[in-house]
Amino acid sequence: MPMIISLVPFLKSAIKQMFIDILERLRKKIDENDEKLAQSAKEEILTFYEDHKEKIPEELQGVTKKAFEVLADLVYSIIDHADDAAGLLTEVAKIIEVI
Repeated sequence: MPMIISLVPFLKSAIKQMFIDILERLRKKIDENDEKLAQSAKEEILTFYEDHKEKIPEELQGVTKKAFEVLADLVYSIIDHADDAAGLLTEVAKIIEVI
């Protein structure tokens, strides 16, 4: 039993370091891919509109297209700001390091 108790601080430290490493990897992945994902999502929304615009009454197509453009810009912005969230992951990792 004393051997198991003596391993607890080591295990706690190892698990904490693994968690920090995982958060850092996630931050890097998000940072590398957020703009690509944002652009892809924006294009997908605009393509969706183009694929379905014939179902929209002609007199509403202009305003509907503008609504889709605004939605596409909003989604782009949200995804593009994922790097801010990735930065928060790094801060969480720093806090965990101190604990």
